[in-house]
Amino acid sequence: MFRRTLENQNLFAPSPIVADDLPEEARQGLVYRAGVLVDPTMKPRSVDVYDSLSATVLPSGFLAFFGLVRKTFRDGTEEDTIQIVNTTPSGLLAGASEVRNEQQPFSDELEHKPFVGATNTAMEYRRQGLGRDRLVLMGQLAVTVFGSRLHSDIFFSHRSAQKMWVELVRHGYARKYGQNSRFGRIVSERYVLTKDLPAWPVSPKNHSA
Repeated sequence: MFRRTLENQNLFAPSPIVADDLPEEARQGLVYRAGVLVDPTMKPRSVDVYDSLSATVLPSGFLAFFGLVRKTFRDGTEEDTIQIVNTTPSGLLAGASEVRNEQQPFSDELEHKPFVGATNTAMEYRRQGLGRDRLVLMGQLAVTVFGSRLHSDIFFSHRSAQKMWVELVRHGYARKYGQNSRFGRIVSERYVLTKDLPAWPVSPKNHSA
């Protein structure tokens, strides 16, 4: 059932919030993320499209604001997603990510399996642990909201993302597999988490600007 809130989930000590609690850049980021690839006639203008909103402080010191939203794409199909935006403590946008739960997947193997739909960190905040923290967050949300382990995306837009998955395999937190098309041909190598990730402690960074 999609209509679930993230309240009471023991995940980086999240707190349920309302729209007025969002920093302006986080609010704009969530509105933008909810409108990516959707039918132009259904692009949201506010965070009211989210079923629920939550916030938490990540071990790296960045903040995470996230919520549940159902997207309607140009072809009329619908998809349940979790949108996450990150800010510095002072409210500057630092990154964003998306967990998708595809309803009509390219591969039958991924039907109703959550995967990383997007993830990005602003250049000035990279190499500070944010991408790592965000993967931990996405992995736990995939289980608590969608009931399945998180899969990687088909394509890796950043080499560092694939490198992180390779490290997870090496340490026993993920496995690699070949994704088959509907015709049985392996078209891509993907990864899936096999157990909960630890919240890696990192040294505090100066990203309060």
